[in-house]
Amino acid sequence: LLIDFAGIMAGYACTVAFLNGAARIVYAMSREELFPRWLAHIHPTYRTPTNAIFVLSGSSAFVGLGLGMLWTPIQAYAFGLTSLACFRYFSTKRRAQLEQNSTNRFGWLRYVLLPWLSILVISGVLVGTLYPLPPAPLHLAPVVILIWLLLGIGVLRFLQIHKPEAIRRAGRLFVVDETETLS
Repeated sequence: LLIDFAGIMAGYACTVAFLNGAARIVYAMSREELFPRWLAHIHPTYRTPTNAIFVLSGSSAFVGLGLGMLWTPIQAYAFGLTSLACFRYFSTKRRAQLEQNSTNRFGWLRYVLLPWLSILVISGVLVGTLYPLPPAPLHLAPVVILIWLLLGIGVLRFLQIHKPEAIRRAGRLFVVDETETLS
C-alpha cells in the first residue's frame, strides 16, 4: 500500500512539474504570437499564465482519459518514455553542437554513448508494446502517433512560411548559449 501511494504521489509531482514548464512554454510562444494571444494572459496577483494552464490541464485530462480508456497503463507509459527519449536525443544533439562551438571538450560518453543507449532502451520498450501486435484498437497507436507528428511538422512548416521571424524569436527563447546560463 505504501509503495502504491508513493507511486501515485511521484506521478502527481511529475505531472505538476510538466504542466508548470509546458504552461510557460505555451505562454512564451503566445507572447511571440505563434499561438493565440489570449494564451499569454497573466494572472494579476499570482503572475502565472492562467489561460495556458487551463488549456493544458483540460487537454491533458482529455488525452489522459482517452489513452487510459484505449491503452493499458504500460502502453501509455511506453508512449511517454518514447517521447522523452526523442527529446533527450535532440536536446543532447543541440548541446553537442553548442559544445563543439565553445572552448570545452566534446565528451563521447555524455554526447554519444548515453543518448544512444537511452534510445536503444526506449526502443526496446516500444518494440515490446507493439510486438506482438496488440488487439484492436491498440494497434492503431503507431498510426495516431504518426498523424500527430505529421500535424506538428505541418504547423511548423506553416509558421515557417507565414511567420519566419516569430519562429526565429521563439527559437532564441528556448536555445540559450551555455555561457549565458553559467555566468
